[in-house]
Amino acid sequence: VYFINKKVFTDLRWGTKHPVAFRDAKLGLIRLRGHGAYTMKIVNPTVFLNTIVGRQSRFTTMDIQNYLRDVIIARLNDMLGEKLDTIFDLPKQYTELADEFKEIVKVEFEKYGLQLVDFYISSITPPEEVSRLIDKRSGLEADIERFETHQKTLTAQLENPATYTTPGKPMELNRELTQVVESLKILYAEWDQVAASGLC
Repeated sequence: VYFINKKVFTDLRWGTKHPVAFRDAKLGLIRLRGHGAYTMKIVNPTVFLNTIVGRQSRFTTMDIQNYLRDVIIARLNDMLGEKLDTIFDLPKQYTELADEFKEIVKVEFEKYGLQLVDFYISSITPPEEVSRLIDKRSGLEADIERFETHQKTLTAQLENPATYTTPGKPMELNRELTQVVESLKILYAEWDQVAASGLC
């Protein structure tokens, strides 16, 4: 005789024991960690007993959580490979990916007689060295945008005939423009170096 608790199990946790491999279009092969929480309940005891419990005399919430974690992580790996080209796109796709992943996990849980009530992705994070690379790239892109804007402003001033009515003004602008161009060359080279980096 088996006794099955059909309440809603809350605050169940999932997470990667070890980072999962992900082929990033810009960084090459990197490893990601994922963490989150979910709530679920048993809706089909017969299926649950046959697929998960088997012949075990006792099966606890922790046992279920450990088993389902592996199911979740396997599907996470599949989804990231199908839906995400690079982790640089993760911030703008995060909500969409979380919604899609919830539906994928829901279908998986149904195979085991379980109903997924809520599902949350707390984080999908790369290793620390990749995070530093992303921060550096973001900083470089902000600096490049700022210098390019200033370059356009200086160029427009030099193309304006009124600039040449002020003695010394064109020379001052040309000197400043030269400095901006040199700074952009350095920034472009640094950005290319970061963009070409492949991290495992």
